[in-house]
Amino acid sequence: MVGLVIPTVVGALWVGSWMGAFRGFIWGGMVRLFVVHHAFWSIGSIAHSFGTQPYPTSDYSGNSFWLAIPNFGEGWHNNHHAFPGSAYFGLEWWQVDIGGYVIRAFAWLGLITGVKCPTTAQKESKRRKSEKRRSKEITGEIPDGD
Repeated sequence: MVGLVIPTVVGALWVGSWMGAFRGFIWGGMVRLFVVHHAFWSIGSIAHSFGTQPYPTSDYSGNSFWLAIPNFGEGWHNNHHAFPGSAYFGLEWWQVDIGGYVIRAFAWLGLITGVKCPTTAQKESKRRKSEKRRSKEITGEIPDGD
């Protein structure tokens, strides 16, 4: 409710009328909620259908740069499924992870502790498993998609 009341009050104070309150409610409240929810809900459908899979998982989760930007890093969805305990979605230096940057800043400021992230050895171990599985799929030892 606060996410709807605050934009309404700000719109009313800014414009000084009921129309300002209405516009604040619509644009700062309802449209904002619509856009944010659909952006994050898209991860569940798009990131489980498209994207790269550098790590083996029991689902079809994929990494997508184009979803990572508007979703503050959640587009690195295969990373998330491969390492669900990690505080970061972007596990490589080039993977933009806005949420991860905020977490790093909080840790640097001492506001949070115990932040977990997979080590280089853990990431390489998972990648090797993925490569072995792909080679078995190519040779027919494992049916594709199983």
